[in-house]
Amino acid sequence: MEQTNMDSFICASCKKEVHVQANNYQTYAARGFYCNDCYAIFANKLYEVNIPGAVTIFSPASALGDRVIYTAIHDAYMVDNPDENVLWLEMPQAMDVAEIARQTNAKKIFWADVTNFAPIPKNLDIVQFSIIREARNLGKLRGIFPKVENRADLDFEVPKKSVMLHARHCAKLDWKNMHHGEFISILNLLKGFTVYIVGNDEKYGFEDEIKDPQIVDLRKKLTIDQICTLAENVDACLGVDSGIQHLAGAANGKVIAYKYKNEHWMPIVADPQMAQAFGDKAVDFYNFLVATKKTLHLL
Repeated sequence: MEQTNMDSFICASCKKEVHVQANNYQTYAARGFYCNDCYAIFANKLYEVNIPGAVTIFSPASALGDRVIYTAIHDAYMVDNPDENVLWLEMPQAMDVAEIARQTNAKKIFWADVTNFAPIPKNLDIVQFSIIREARNLGKLRGIFPKVENRADLDFEVPKKSVMLHARHCAKLDWKNMHHGEFISILNLLKGFTVYIVGNDEKYGFEDEIKDPQIVDLRKKLTIDQICTLAENVDACLGVDSGIQHLAGAANGKVIAYKYKNEHWMPIVADPQMAQAFGDKAVDFYNFLVATKKTLHLL
């Protein structure tokens, strides 16, 4: 069997030896000999930093969880580049990046991998980046984590022994949705707790259980700032992989969630004890229930 020519280098960050195909060696050399996990543009400042008066453009993120993760990149970049004029675009503007860049004479354009529904503009000098890799490395290397500071008052008092629950039920990525049996198991576990259901989900298909007196259905009734207030004041924020869990973690809520196919997408928090996340197998749901019991002192 013919062997592929290989080469190796020591990662500049984690110091592990990395083996790559010889024809890709120069690519890694050009980006400073960082492995794929450690290659982080903003944590390692692998760009021209702080050009006074320059205009810099960042492409937007569409989903709630992506926008929460983006806050770490925002905070780091504004600290490192205080003399630049930074444009953080909204989704409708993503289609007009070329024109915005022309009008502002932008010096730097950063394009996130979560800028959905908009093609990457051609004929522009654009730096692409992975939002989750950048955020995780900002936390690991510089202690900068996703953070949401805005709060809004609730029109009710949050009692002791209460939790926030996001069951998720929507057509997109339906494998993330909470099943009926899982929902019942969680409710049975939470007897004696007030359960606040949040999110913008449509009907679950098991609405009868939501009529339970212990459940307060707040779907489509809270603003994002109010959800942050609730997350910070309940005993735990439970549910499945969704933007709500990222929001809760960034708002200092104690997150316990499951149905994560990739651990990289678990909530990024400074204190590992504030976020427990599990996979999408039956054993993961069991471990989720055990973690919930321990957190709520039900064992």
